Amino acid sequence: VTIGDFLRRSAARDPHKTVFVLGKQRMSYGEFNEQVTRCANALLGAGLAPGDRVVTLCNNSLEFLVGMFGIQRAGLIWVPINTGLGVDDVRYIIEHSEARFALVDAALFARPELRSLLEAQPGRGWVLEGEGSESFSPFSRAVSAQSVIETEVEIHDRDVAQIMYTSGTTGRPKGVMQSHLSIVMVAMNNAIEFGLWRKDIANAVLPLFHAAQHALTCSVLAAGGTSIVMRGFDPAATLDAIENERITFLIGLPLMHQALLDHPSRLGRDLSSLRLCLYAMAPMPEPLLRRLIAEICPNFMLGTGQTEMYPLTVGFRPEEQLRRFGSYWGNSTLINDTALMDDKGHILGPNEVGEIVHRGPNVMEGYYKNPEATAESRAFGWHHTGDLGMWIDGQLMFRDRKKDMIKTGGENV
Repeated sequence: VTIGDFLRRSAARDPHKTVFVLGKQRMSYGEFNEQVTRCANALLGAGLAPGDRVVTLCNNSLEFLVGMFGIQRAGLIWVPINTGLGVDDVRYIIEHSEARFALVDAALFARPELRSLLEAQPGRGWVLEGEGSESFSPFSRAVSAQSVIETEVEIHDRDVAQIMYTSGTTGRPKGVMQSHLSIVMVAMNNAIEFGLWRKDIANAVLPLFHAAQHALTCSVLAAGGTSIVMRGFDPAATLDAIENERITFLIGLPLMHQALLDHPSRLGRDLSSLRLCLYAMAPMPEPLLRRLIAEICPNFMLGTGQTEMYPLTVGFRPEEQLRRFGSYWGNSTLINDTALMDDKGHILGPNEVGEIVHRGPNVMEGYYKNPEATAESRAFGWHHTGDLGMWIDGQLMFRDRKKDMIKTGGENV
């Protein structure tokens, strides 16, 4: 069970079906699968061995998608870096992960402070969507020269597929290790939870280096659907995509959905293709949610999860949306157990406030090079989220954080 399996299977079923659209760029499943294989071969040909870490400093693009899947098909470990981080945090992640190779956007590589940082590292790399330098060659040139015959690489279920660094309440970011099995189980889980199938068309507007968008993109791929990739959120462009590409599964933050609702051109649009809209990060105010359901799409759903407990972990489903309002998260998805626990490890009952804990195949393998934090996170045999909640009529309500935290720019800090 590896991440490369569901891509290969979807490509074998319908190689001519469109998998990704970005502006005027279109790529079929067959083309994408070949490009991923070429990328994997290029990485192995560059002297990398299974288990080596490869960092990416990239924003949404088709080349980035080829790169991330190529890394994992080669049995390497993908280490995505948030492009909004400062140079010190970028340096820390590269050095802490002991990365041997890097993929970087040309626009980011052109920034003197990032270029000097990357070129000072012992590893080498490629530049996406642009020219490189002596040590960082163009990605397209490196990949196009490779064979489309897949190199045989031994990958096991629980081999680490990726290390995503998350911001904590204190100290440096922690590297969350997720396995191939975890990501595949999440992709299949989400496909069932969202009713995804080959006819579905989803948007991909959130950053692909985040757990949420990565998990959702894998889910659409596993189902054989199509993703409309966007480099950033623009309400007019999103409305265009819904209307022209006939998007069926719309993903966004509450403020994004509100921007679509309030856009001056929205009333003249044909949005009838939408069957499900997902929102995350925060609950919807009741007046906004009622308008969205009445005017945009009849089915809205809140999804939550963590980089440590790969999303979707808990869902507040469409049939519950207008029955209750507040910070409801819903209940567990197919592959998860969710409970509330006190500090002594006792499971709590309804209407009692406790820490939200989970069990399931999508729990992280641990924090990279941090056994103490790993052990703390899985005390009493459950994954501890650091969130407090309570059960009300079978629905999980979020109450607070155990530790102080703010949200800024969509990040937990």
